[in-house]
Amino acid sequence: LLRDLIARLLEKDPEKRIGARGVKAHPFFCGVDWDRILQVARPPFIPPPPPQDEGEDGDEALDVEKVVREVFASNDAEGGKAWPVADGGRVGGGDGDGMETGSLSDGDAVSFGIEMPEKRDLRGEL
Repeated sequence: LLRDLIARLLEKDPEKRIGARGVKAHPFFCGVDWDRILQVARPPFIPPPPPQDEGEDGDEALDVEKVVREVFASNDAEGGKAWPVADGGRVGGGDGDGMETGSLSDGDAVSFGIEMPEKRDLRGEL
């Protein structure tokens, strides 16, 4: 029964495709009281309407660029967060804890202390 219903719903030709009345009358739904389903209880909480300044679909559109600018603006206002700074192919320095801190800016590079093995030829020579 379910396969038949799905096949009728997925019919490519809209003229042959099963409609709402056909779905309700289909044997798969023989025990369903459609009138009772329509008598849905009112939800206990109805949220207030959204403010007028939100998008037309009710949700404020997410502007990724705006969020990024706000994050970096707050970072600059706080004097910059402590980010690891590259130091000769490794992160580290100063106080011996293996981590030097500072602010990253455009063009700064970060190294994570990953050492690459030296390239050798097929005979194992450098």
